[in-house]
Amino acid sequence: MNKTVDTRISEVTVYANQAQVTRRGVVQLTGEEHELVITQLPVTLLSESVRASGKGSVAVRLLGVRTERTYVKEAIAQETSQLTPEIGQVEEQKRYLQDQLTLLNLQRNFVKSLSTQYLERLTSSQISQELNLGQIKELLDFVGQQYSEFSKAIAISEKEQKQLDKQLQSLRQQLQQLCVPQPQESFTIIVTLEPSAAGEFELEVSYVVQQASWVPFYDLRLSATSEKINISYLAEVKQSSGEDWLDVALTLSTAKPGLGTLPPKVNPWYVDVQHQSNPGQKAKAMAEANSLQPRGISVIMPYPGTTPLPEPVKDTELELALAQMTTAEASQPGGVVTLGASSSGNIPSDGEPHKTTILTKIILLVLSISLYLG
Repeated sequence: MNKTVDTRISEVTVYANQAQVTRRGVVQLTGEEHELVITQLPVTLLSESVRASGKGSVAVRLLGVRTERTYVKEAIAQETSQLTPEIGQVEEQKRYLQDQLTLLNLQRNFVKSLSTQYLERLTSSQISQELNLGQIKELLDFVGQQYSEFSKAIAISEKEQKQLDKQLQSLRQQLQQLCVPQPQESFTIIVTLEPSAAGEFELEVSYVVQQASWVPFYDLRLSATSEKINISYLAEVKQSSGEDWLDVALTLSTAKPGLGTLPPKVNPWYVDVQHQSNPGQKAKAMAEANSLQPRGISVIMPYPGTTPLPEPVKDTELELALAQMTTAEASQPGGVVTLGASSSGNIPSDGEPHKTTILTKIILLVLSISLYLG
């Protein structure tokens, strides 16, 4: 049994050309789940960088985590096929309601016109008999009652029509968003687990995304009156990773993720059958090898029973070891600086630069100080 977890981005650490994203979500476990699924993750995600952890009111054993590519073309087509008939039904209801509203307006106008014509007839000079006040009162009561009922019905119909207009507008916007070109694939993170019982569990996953970067810059403002300098240490962050970073704890780092994470390159060992050789020649070869061997580099494995390597192989390994030592000395990594933004980060995935404040400090500028004693 699997369960989809609704997560949100809580923390983001931005590096020179990528970022580490941390998501958290709370799920109620029944004790029968085997997989927790997080969907709709961007295609810029690096699968090998995904990590998962969690905590909760029950003991949960995390067995593994993996990623899968999901193609959303079929899901969009299915949603479109559902929205289209729903829009047609709302439009049909709106047409029926419009016809009812037209009929009610005709009936109300007819009652109004009927009363006007009858009163004009009663008050015309062509009628010689005296006015019947009782009939006039009955007419006015009838007209008032009918006009009030039709007005109430018209008000109810107009309110329903406005609701249908809002519903129709919302459905059309959803259909329009589906018709806009969207990424045809996304990533899904699947966490395999073994819960001990039912209870609440908070899942945390982290992963590295590409197409994210930041650069620092300063903003200095000098006040001539107060002789103070306002120094702001800012950062310009931009990203088009495919997901917006809204109200997250933003951290900026000069580190390079992945540097030094590869296992060291292992020099080969050669195993061969021991051949008969002259002890003097063997000692001479060992002496020559030791004289050529730089300090700290081992070329020949001096285990009992091993045979010294042939000269071509020895020279090749010696050159390789020297080259590796030179490269290591030339590639000295600098110090890593990690900076936390002073405010919550809001960086949309639009590829545009967005400024965020790291530090603001006011420095008093002292132009001259003179001390006089006595």
